[in-house]
Amino acid sequence: MVRLAIVSALLALTATPAAAFTIVGDTMTFNEVVHSYGGQTRAEERAAVIRQLERTCASKRKSDIKRCAAAWDIIAAGHRELQARRAAAASAQ
Repeated sequence: MVRLAIVSALLALTATPAAAFTIVGDTMTFNEVVHSYGGQTRAEERAAVIRQLERTCASKRKSDIKRCAAAWDIIAAGHRELQARRAAAASAQ
């Protein structure tokens, strides 16, 4: 959830017209991120983040390319962390 907020914040900093919202402050709760996108559920929030990520990654601007790479690095790190927690939980049982 924290990583989703980080990705959202990273994408929000894009200067492209595709930027859907702005974040005031450097920390937001999940509910604040959802509200900033106008989503009502986590599924809608995830879909909005993915749409924004796709727009940013489709851009040819160097800054957007860097933001896209950074966002995917965060997502990959979160996935590795999740897999490690699952493996630890499975081995603990």
